[in-house]
Amino acid sequence: AELLELMLKGEEGLFSKPSTTSGIEQVIAYRHIPGTQLIVFVETSSEHVQRDTSRHHSVLICTAVFVSIIIMTLIVVYLNGRKTSKRLIDTLRKSKEREYETITGTSLDGFWIADISGRILDANATICTMLGYSREELLSLNISDIDADQSPDQVDAHIDSLVKTGCDRFQSRHRRKDGTIIDVEI
Repeated sequence: AELLELMLKGEEGLFSKPSTTSGIEQVIAYRHIPGTQLIVFVETSSEHVQRDTSRHHSVLICTAVFVSIIIMTLIVVYLNGRKTSKRLIDTLRKSKEREYETITGTSLDGFWIADISGRILDANATICTMLGYSREELLSLNISDIDADQSPDQVDAHIDSLVKTGCDRFQSRHRRKDGTIIDVEI
């Protein structure tokens, strides 16, 4: 009657009381079944509750540790993958740079790289020799500075054509550092 009176006070609850026969503390959990007069309750010793709680606590800790290890492993794999990708990209870039340097350094044709404003960004040794400029001098010039055959507007038109179509081929004349003119195919 005493337990029933405690259970009737709320929808669900938990309390403990000493066992009348063994003196071991008992834990009682209960819940009213909605819409009925039924009350479901479970009674067990506090030792069982502590043991089960301790077991659940251990399982939760082990699970948390396991999940943490998995997350840390994934982070390490991700970071290593990024480092590996970066190293691969750097290796490919350096390989392409060496390939470019080999091609430009051994070419008998003179050439340069210019931006869309006509500023010379890079030049090989052959074009430097052909025009009589050092590489540093040539990199300080614009295409219009050495083109003796075309006006700056015509140079800009060729650059625009190159940007739009991807290629342009024509003949022109370039002014060397000493003022002499040479015929070139662009």
